Amino acid sequence: MIEYLPWSIQELKKSLDLYNNRKLSILDIEIGSSCNLCCIYCDSPQRNIYSNINVDKIEEILNKEEIRWIFICGLGEPLEQRNKEHIIEILKLCKKYSVKCSIFSNSLGLDDTILKYLKEKILYMLVKLDSLNKSKIEKIYKTDQSDRILLNLKIIEKYVSVKNNLTNIAASIVPTKLNKYEVPDLVKFCLQRNIFPLIGELEYSGSAKKIFNDIFLSNEELLEIEKKIESFISQKYNIPICPAVISGIHIDCNNNIIVDKLTGLSCSWFWLKTPKVKKITNLMVNDSLFEKILDYRNSKLENVKSMVNKIKIKPFGGCGGNIKYLLEKYIKIQEKFI
Repeated sequence: MIEYLPWSIQELKKSLDLYNNRKLSILDIEIGSSCNLCCIYCDSPQRNIYSNINVDKIEEILNKEEIRWIFICGLGEPLEQRNKEHIIEILKLCKKYSVKCSIFSNSLGLDDTILKYLKEKILYMLVKLDSLNKSKIEKIYKTDQSDRILLNLKIIEKYVSVKNNLTNIAASIVPTKLNKYEVPDLVKFCLQRNIFPLIGELEYSGSAKKIFNDIFLSNEELLEIEKKIESFISQKYNIPICPAVISGIHIDCNNNIIVDKLTGLSCSWFWLKTPKVKKITNLMVNDSLFEKILDYRNSKLENVKSMVNKIKIKPFGGCGGNIKYLLEKYIKIQEKFI
């Protein structure tokens, strides 16, 4: 099956090799928490926070570190109008420093400028695709813009590019009781268009908490979906590991360098529950970022070792891939720094 290039096995290997040499090669940036949708499983609209990212400091990091990717994932809509100005500035820097950028987006903010970077293979996109049914889209995303969402999906299709079985477009599919019968067809839809279908389980956070019991799927239901998907892809469906979870520098929308409080990993959302973060430093004081992050990770390594065997494997894993496999990989590489 095709892979989404930013989350591909080859990119994971490259980022882990650099990490082994004490280099963090991905910037994982929160552009902002504002959003033009109110998805039933998201808490971004409640925050209504706009980005305060210091682009000049981002350029300083690109200029002196071996950054290969910028990931802009979750926590709001990066293409929302007030956030987009920062995206454009960052994409200009990506072009200047030969860095690639992966964005998680609902696609409503597409315009010619964004599409230009997509065409130039500077920008890669992970887009929402929870349904192709207008009424379901309106219910899941709480929007009256279903026509525009479907139209933009057709526009994105024209920019799909595949090389060596690696694609520049992926689709985020969150199975719930509202779309569970449609998920296998969404996967077929993606594969027919060389879009990678990235299935992620519902997170117990934000507005989803209020209706979680009404929309979540049991492991048995998720396994049944997985079984149907594997029947037509003729292989095991594997959720890839997001390279930024281990090899990223996570910058929040207020320029803080943060990590997951429990593990020290760069992303705290892979737990499928409300995250807890630890501030390491601020982007304005960006010296020795690797060492600061490494020190915190080393202090939490024994905790990670004790918890990894207690983790029950989920059918579709967490946001950043299979949690147990991710932590096992993390332990193996982190032990070398103790």
